[in-house]
Amino acid sequence: MSEDTMWFRPKTSSESRPMTSNYFGGVTAKGVVLVTNNAKDFEPLHRTTEHAGMLLYYDQKLPDSDPEGLARTVDEVFNQYGSRDIENELVDLDEWYDWLHE
Repeated sequence: MSEDTMWFRPKTSSESRPMTSNYFGGVTAKGVVLVTNNAKDFEPLHRTTEHAGMLLYYDQKLPDSDPEGLARTVDEVFNQYGSRDIENELVDLDEWYDWLHE
């Protein structure tokens, strides 16, 4: 997995909103690609904030059911596009995961 990748998971939904803006500000300032399942909070930020890239997965069970598969999916995104080509892009990891596991 690329060293440009960080994983953020809110502890509870009530904590996610304040944590989201704080983490996202730090992530964008450092040029870090965000991997998250918190589409509700981060999709709107994608449209209004420049960022190094955002990788979203919607299947909430995926990290627990197939963590290696999710990691391979993230790795494949970086292998095909590199970190520069996903700047300010929103990547649907579920779509990539399904494609890799056909």
